[in-house]
Amino acid sequence: MQESRNWAEATVSLIQSESDQFDFPGFPDVESALVYLTHPLAGFYYRRDGKLGTYRVWHKELAVKPAQLGSANFKLLSTLGIVMESEQSSPYSVLIEPINEFTIYLPPTVIE
Repeated sequence: MQESRNWAEATVSLIQSESDQFDFPGFPDVESALVYLTHPLAGFYYRRDGKLGTYRVWHKELAVKPAQLGSANFKLLSTLGIVMESEQSSPYSVLIEPINEFTIYLPPTVIE
C-alpha cells in the first residue's frame, strides 16, 4: 500500500502466510492480548492546549490474523518525532482484519 499526500506520505508492505502464528510478548496468553489490542475502547490523550481529552471507538469483534511486516514508512510519524523511521520496521505486532466498520464518536471531549 502506498499513500502520497504531501503532509502524510506512507508506504507499507505486508506478508501473510497460513503458517504465521500470534506472538504477544508480555501477555499471559493470546486471548488476553487480543482483548487488550483489538476490543473497542475509550482512550485518553493530552490536547494541544494541555487539557486531558477522551475519545471512544466501537466496532464488532475483530477476526484478525497475524502477518509479517515487509517494510513501513509513515513520514508524518517521523516528522512529528512520534516514531522514528528506524523504529517503524519493528512493530510489536502486525494484525490484519479483512473488513470491519468502525464508529469513532466525535468530537473528542475535554475532561474537566
